[in-house]
Amino acid sequence: MVAGFTDPRGESNYDFLLLKIDSGGNLMWNKTYGGTGSEEAHSMTKASDGYVIVGDTQSAGTDIHALVIK
Repeated sequence: MVAGFTDPRGESNYDFLLLKIDSGGNLMWNKTYGGTGSEEAHSMTKASDGYVIVGDTQSAGTDIHALVIK
């Protein structure tokens, strides 16, 4: 599993990006998580029943807030 962020529209409005890659380095699937603001994934850890991704979110003109996805 790989977590990061992507700018799908090229507007500096990022979304969480989650990739699952097999042992041969082949992409199995990808998923983005985001809303109207900018969401960036900064860390990921494996839990007993999946993964937890931690990052931040910010809408235009607002403060930055923590964002956690499990």
